[in-house]
Amino acid sequence: PAWLLPSGERMGAVLEAVLAQHGSGAELTFKWKVAACEDDHERRLLIQLLERLPATCRLRLDANGGWDRATAQRWWSRRRRWRPRRRRLIRRRPR
Repeated sequence: PAWLLPSGERMGAVLEAVLAQHGSGAELTFKWKVAACEDDHERRLLIQLLERLPATCRLRLDANGGWDRATAQRWWSRRRRWRPRRRRLIRRRPR
């Protein structure tokens, strides 16, 4: 099962609470709801999230069909910049 991270700024507080509960060495999966804020803002939040996420954790991004094809392609093309252990996108058909 994956821990759900809310969209927007609240994501950081939830991440920290889960990590405090389970310890930074725990092998956890987080699912972050994206496509709820402006794309540039979410990409900045993603950078912050990746900096705080321990190496033992996995991240899944869930846009729930909220991205158009161009936005999904931009996020997909940037995945190579992320560390390999943190690269996992849920691939859904964009609108």
